[in-house]
Amino acid sequence: MRRFDPSKGFALIRDFIVDSLEPNKPLVVAIDDTIVRRAGTNTHGSKWRRDPLGPPFQVNLVRAQRYLQLSAALRLQNGSTRMLPIDLVHAPGRPKSDDPTLTELAVERIHQLRVDLDQNHPHRKLWIVGDASFTNQTVLKNIPERTSLIGRIRKDAKLHYPPAAPRTKGRAKVYGEQAPRPQELLRDESVPWQMCFIKVHGKKVRFRFKTIEGLLSRKAGGNRPLRLIVLAPRHYKKKKAGRYLYKGEAYLICTDPDASIRDILTAYLQRWDIEVDFREQKSLLGLEDAMVRSEASTSLQPAAVAIAYAFLHLAHHLSPRESQEPPKWQKAIAKDRRLPTSRLLNQFRKELWFESIGTFSDFDAQSSADQKQEKLDFPIHSAVLYASSA
Repeated sequence: MRRFDPSKGFALIRDFIVDSLEPNKPLVVAIDDTIVRRAGTNTHGSKWRRDPLGPPFQVNLVRAQRYLQLSAALRLQNGSTRMLPIDLVHAPGRPKSDDPTLTELAVERIHQLRVDLDQNHPHRKLWIVGDASFTNQTVLKNIPERTSLIGRIRKDAKLHYPPAAPRTKGRAKVYGEQAPRPQELLRDESVPWQMCFIKVHGKKVRFRFKTIEGLLSRKAGGNRPLRLIVLAPRHYKKKKAGRYLYKGEAYLICTDPDASIRDILTAYLQRWDIEVDFREQKSLLGLEDAMVRSEASTSLQPAAVAIAYAFLHLAHHLSPRESQEPPKWQKAIAKDRRLPTSRLLNQFRKELWFESIGTFSDFDAQSSADQKQEKLDFPIHSAVLYASSA
């Protein structure tokens, strides 16, 4: 018997994010998988997997579990966004014939999200944003209604134009002539570059792109029009006096023909926050620290961490101001920037230990000399260390 149902906690997070959206705005959800390192050989679902932190010239293997997470974009009061987990499931792979693959599990969770969304918001659009591992035939051919996919594709992907005219004899054509491959479109000087500005982390960033509408892909099926977007390489600086750094080109497709380029690029840029979720859940909340082995515990413990991570940010969203000013040695956060998770955890610790620290302010001078101080429920050394500015 399960100790708690993670779907109820994720439902509270999902409903809060959907209720905060404007009526005509879609729910943007990022999807990605991550590994949790496990040294034990008897841990359920652990196996040798590729280490994503390994160097590009050498494939390293680590013993780990794999999890699939969906995170929804919450618009903060300062105008920025943050991805919060709304679903996390164990994805062990296919050691047995009845276990789904990663993409099959992704399709299953997307359909379940669409069903849950239809209960209270049947007309709300759903945008799924993923990387190249989820932009494949299994996902593209099984997208539910009122749901669109934004994902990266290969630079040599084959796309086709619609058929020019119907045949007079024989079976009607489904695909027309082959369209330029994404890399060919990038290098084609006859197609002019277009430009748009998108606000990223409080700054306006210029993006150059080329696009072709109404394309068809055999992997997606002939009845699903796609929009191809090619982003030009962009140079940037981490510091004002630093050297220029470069990001390579990107090739995207979108299954929503009515979506604007600005909305598509904004949703795709928000996808990176799910990588931040993984890092903070592991390094700050101890996702990899729990000693769990059984099938039930390996599913519930990561889900509990993800729910706690989302609740922490929702609590700050409802009361965004810090109760105390940060120390002078900490860097000030601009009004249009979001507060780091580490500072939210420090604020939570201050509030948690406030009552213990406040015991010393209730000293009664009239009390008898033989009266002992009441013992604290929490270790005083932790209270002093965590509540530095209380």
